[in-house]
Amino acid sequence: MKKTSPLSALIGAAALLAGGTAQAAPLVTVADTVDIFFNGIVAGRYQTNVFNSATAEDDFLFIVGPGVEMNLGRNSLFNVNLLFREDFYFYNRFDNLNTQRANLYLDASYENGPISAETGFSYVQTQQNSQGTNIGNPALNSNLVKRDLYNAFIDGQYEISTKYWMSGGFTWSRTDYTNNQTFGGAYASNDTYTLPVDLFYKVTPKWSLGPGFRYRYTDTEPTNTEPGRNYNDYFLNLAVTGEVLPKLDANVNIGYQIRDGGGVTSDGRFAIYSNFTYKFSDKLNLFFDINKDFGVGGQGTSTDNIGTGVGAQYQINTYLAAQADFDYYNTQYQTNQSTTAGVAGREDNTYTAGASITWTPDPIFSLSLGYTYFKNDSNRPGLSYDNNIVNLQASIRY
Repeated sequence: MKKTSPLSALIGAAALLAGGTAQAAPLVTVADTVDIFFNGIVAGRYQTNVFNSATAEDDFLFIVGPGVEMNLGRNSLFNVNLLFREDFYFYNRFDNLNTQRANLYLDASYENGPISAETGFSYVQTQQNSQGTNIGNPALNSNLVKRDLYNAFIDGQYEISTKYWMSGGFTWSRTDYTNNQTFGGAYASNDTYTLPVDLFYKVTPKWSLGPGFRYRYTDTEPTNTEPGRNYNDYFLNLAVTGEVLPKLDANVNIGYQIRDGGGVTSDGRFAIYSNFTYKFSDKLNLFFDINKDFGVGGQGTSTDNIGTGVGAQYQINTYLAAQADFDYYNTQYQTNQSTTAGVAGREDNTYTAGASITWTPDPIFSLSLGYTYFKNDSNRPGLSYDNNIVNLQASIRY
């Protein structure tokens, strides 16, 4: 039994969204073990609030994203998947925002007897204002925050016996605000290092439970108003994974977490990570998740977060698939010693709802049309906004 890491799921989702289905024949095959694909997108997007600010400005965005995908190790114990895509953004009204953004995803897996392991790396450049960067800075009304997002992980599982198994790993993530000077150095680039360990007992051949522990260290850089901080998080939990009921798969870590450092002294809270998948039928899958954890705001201050989401995927026929989802996220900014920006006591409620339909007439081509609604409701004046996004995207993988 194997737990899927969040980054692995992200890599798989990105590869799927970037280009069609896995049945497409490769563009080039080398020595029967290396498959190379062209993997790209063309998209048109309309937004009613480009800057996600209280004063909305709409615009149309055109995206061209050529890319290449390589799969190594077909039919072997060790497999490597690599995807690189360069996205070119062209705005209609705000052409000063035109840019290009890189996307790199690497995922490798190994399985042999009682040992299985997976490792991965991603590098994603983004240009978008968000709830976390929405701090009332006037520059946000005419500029977008650029970030370089790094993620790397290694995760392993070992079958100790017919009844016991364990999993453990290491994850590093970094958020680097690359145009911070545009916003007066307001944002805190940060690094997070995570070490989780779980020991499982197989209640049945299909699901397991056992104790878990996670240590996480977060290091934030100073901003123009906030000092650099570091946080130590200790999460003692009960872990459950597998098919807990017929057709219902669950991955849950629930327990008590302590945050220490960064001016937050031994702040303990209930915490949970969970996601559930219910296979209602051959055509319909239902999803639910709920998570509560500490976080870090755009200025490096401590936050207490809780989020939940529901969704559904429906395969209408061989060529048409639809999905819909709704997510709610609550962010409470905690009191940090030496906080000068007055973020303590801020609370945001963020809502996201969306639906899309995808047409795949051929393994190398897919066309999707989607609508998403964002709303951020803050108790601080000027930090509430909403945004409507319509996206039409063609994906090619061959």
